[in-house]
Amino acid sequence: MAAITSAEAIAFYRMLYPVRKQSQAIPGIPLALTNFDATTGALIASINDPNLEGVASATFRVNSGAATPEIIIGGGSGTGDYTLSLISPTIAADRVITLPAVTSTLASLTGAETLTNKTLTSPVIGTGLTASGSAANDFSGSTGTFETSSGANTLSGDVTIAAGKDLTMSSTATISTGTGAHAFNGDITVAADKDISLAKGSGYIEINADTSGILKILPVAATAQTVTLTTTAQTSGAGSIAIPDLAGGALTMAVTGADNAFSVPQTITSDDTTDGVVDLLPLTHSSSDNGATAGDGIGITWDLENDANAVEEWASLDILSAVITDGAEDADIELKAMLAGTLAPVLTMDASDETWVIGANATSANGLNGLRIMPQTASAGSLVIRATANTSGDDEMSITNADMAQAVALTIPDPGNATASFLLTYGAATVNGVLTHAANTIMQDGKLALFGTGSDAGLAWDTADANAECLHILLGDPAGNVVPVALFGAQTATSGVDHTFFNGITQPTIALLDADADSWMTLSFGSTDEATIATGGAAAAAVLSLPRKTGRINSMAGTATTSAGDSLAIPLTHGICAKTTGGDAEDLTLANGEEGQELMIYLAVDGGGTGTLTPATATGFTTIAFADAGDQAVLRYVDDTIGWIILSVTGPTQPPVVAIT
Repeated sequence: MAAITSAEAIAFYRMLYPVRKQSQAIPGIPLALTNFDATTGALIASINDPNLEGVASATFRVNSGAATPEIIIGGGSGTGDYTLSLISPTIAADRVITLPAVTSTLASLTGAETLTNKTLTSPVIGTGLTASGSAANDFSGSTGTFETSSGANTLSGDVTIAAGKDLTMSSTATISTGTGAHAFNGDITVAADKDISLAKGSGYIEINADTSGILKILPVAATAQTVTLTTTAQTSGAGSIAIPDLAGGALTMAVTGADNAFSVPQTITSDDTTDGVVDLLPLTHSSSDNGATAGDGIGITWDLENDANAVEEWASLDILSAVITDGAEDADIELKAMLAGTLAPVLTMDASDETWVIGANATSANGLNGLRIMPQTASAGSLVIRATANTSGDDEMSITNADMAQAVALTIPDPGNATASFLLTYGAATVNGVLTHAANTIMQDGKLALFGTGSDAGLAWDTADANAECLHILLGDPAGNVVPVALFGAQTATSGVDHTFFNGITQPTIALLDADADSWMTLSFGSTDEATIATGGAAAAAVLSLPRKTGRINSMAGTATTSAGDSLAIPLTHGICAKTTGGDAEDLTLANGEEGQELMIYLAVDGGGTGTLTPATATGFTTIAFADAGDQAVLRYVDDTIGWIILSVTGPTQPPVVAIT
């Protein structure tokens, strides 16, 4: 039934009571009649239904005054007398529309309204989505995926990919950007077999570092060819190439397989954990046809500019193959340098000859021919080893060390500002200086040390006699001024002096000259073969001839005696004492003798112990140790002040040990 108007309600209200009575049967009429004033026809302030209350502003309340929320239905302002109808659709069951618990305006399905703070769950937009204004569209709170349509998608503003996020394009779709700047805050990954290509023009790839510095890749339109940067197979993990400091210049990168010119010094370093030698610059020369031949090599050259502004090769280092047999290879190393305008070898390692060669076997006035070794102190001389031309032929001289059991240092003596030569073990040599021997000089048995221009005299050690070893002093045969005399005396008194006592000597003679050369003594044989001792000069002239028969000199006992083991005192009653030692050490004593007395003591029997003789008074020694059978000593007693002196000591293998004072 259609709703009645206010005027109709007033008319009904003013009807007679019977009419009112009858109106009770019409639905809604009793409630409507009770809602209007019978006199004025105005809506009254309250409705008899406790759950519905009308107000003067044409609104009414549902569930007014109840404990649950009430609903107010009222009319709003409008531009005409229009009706807002709330129409229920055709429904097949009870339906409930729940209003939000906020102050808001309901939106229609097809009307143009503004939605604020709405959350859309799985929305489906069929006719497009349009956003306006400066408000941001923030999808960062979602963890789901964001997929655009399959049509053309235009990004009118800047697009920023957050750190750690990627932009992935699937299938065969392409992406085309505008001419503005594009910032990629995350990584960009190009799938396998895909490329990044910049169109023709002045475009480039620019990579910025963390704080400063840019790596710029820019092609130059200088050739129609393509330059490709590729990597080789990496066998031990990831690697990196660092471009060095270019010092603000425009430089060219050196590459293999092409000629490269370096305008600044290059430094090659290796900083790793490898011990030992690191090959920083391997150089390889191989034959692609496997036709290697002896003499193939590889080298490094050094070019410099001369005063004619011409750049030419000044030095080189070459490695040459001398022997190419697998397992038996030999390599020569040759260093060349510019010598007087010609590149010539200066140092060669000859593997076949196993030598280092200074210079070259070639005729060259400027060729190297020496080795100069400098000391550790500046301006302190040097050692030069130099080769001179051999006029007899292309012969070599080798200096070879002997097989030594210890380190040896050879010192070249001072030649006294003169040109000198080495003394060799073979060949004749003349010595112009004085030779000083700090150690023994050994002459082989039977070889002579000769004196005089005609070998007038000699000194030799001879062991040809089975019963004796002899030191020979060989004098020339008497003839003219060749006098067979051995003179003992001071050097200043004997050298360069005409000694008159040599006159008339024809027999080998031993002469003794005193320090001031005014007295002498000779020992020789007379004309009748008698032994003669003669004195002359300032000394009283005297001649002592020994008889040619058994005899003795005064003050020397002519008989011999013995001294038993453990008998410590050596007897003075005889000229010869044959001593026998006991099994332990013996401290032998010798009392003072007579002036001029001579005594020979020898160990006849070695009992095992050493007999050590200590004289009461002695000069030049303190003790004599008789250790081996055959040890002997000849003593002379001078006086009570000087005491005993040693004339000689001998032994079968070595003399007795003498303690010298």
